[in-house]
Amino acid sequence: MENIDQTQIKKFDQIIDTFEEEFKGQIEKLNESQELLLKLINNIGSSPFEMKFRKIKSSNPTIKEKIFRFSLSSELLIHIGFVKKVENQEEFYILEDKNLMALLPFIQHLRNRMELFQAKQISQEEYERVYHIQKNKVNIIKKQDEDKKKGEELKMIFKNDRDDFRFIEKIDAKEQQLEKQRLISPIQQISGDQQFIERVIQNSKTVVVHFYADWCPPCRLVNQYIENKLQQQNGWWVFAKVNCDDHNNAGVKYNNSLEGIPTISFFYKGQIIQKCSFENFDESKLIDTIQKAEQASQQVI
Repeated sequence: MENIDQTQIKKFDQIIDTFEEEFKGQIEKLNESQELLLKLINNIGSSPFEMKFRKIKSSNPTIKEKIFRFSLSSELLIHIGFVKKVENQEEFYILEDKNLMALLPFIQHLRNRMELFQAKQISQEEYERVYHIQKNKVNIIKKQDEDKKKGEELKMIFKNDRDDFRFIEKIDAKEQQLEKQRLISPIQQISGDQQFIERVIQNSKTVVVHFYADWCPPCRLVNQYIENKLQQQNGWWVFAKVNCDDHNNAGVKYNNSLEGIPTISFFYKGQIIQKCSFENFDESKLIDTIQKAEQASQQVI
């Protein structure tokens, strides 16, 4: 909504107050006059470049009867931006281009006043309720206008600088490619049940799962040994690491019935084929477990 001086709103309210006073006790006439006035200026707000809406003839029978029966009708139109002109002895009011934006706040303000006026006829309690609704509505409309303006500014930035936009697209494509490479990497970091299912249970290769914690010294030795072993093997298995201190892995730990760390589990086609736990790092025990896992994977159909 366009910002306007509060003194302009105050004067606008004073003129409308005069209308209400002139037709006190004649609510239907007052409402139909205000509704016609709102319709005329609202048409301009909806189609600002249609000149037929921006020209109000005082000689028009309907307009003359419902608008110009007020003593301050001419003053009101001039106050909200119309210019009075006479051509061929015919009086009319026209809204010039420079006053288009200034009209918008008056449209909203008149609409709010009409709703508030109608609410007053019901009860003071209802009036207060509608007042707060309208106040929130104004804030929402203001926020929507600001968001719309920001959106248009962003669109203009992308439109005027296509090179930057293409650069962003290339970055996105590169990030997607890196994500794909990460997913096929022989070393997978697991965080959460879904990743465990996708990268371990559904994996077509044998997956060595290491349940560990950063503070655990034997875990570091097991981790180092398996990563070195991974470099020597011919891609027959994948190494997946599950940090037991990651709260996302609570379900993973529970489902795998961990008794302690470090724990090594071998999965093949969704089945666990070998498992061992260590109080201290035991290289021979780990080698024996790997060999048994290799043999077991050959037996799983």
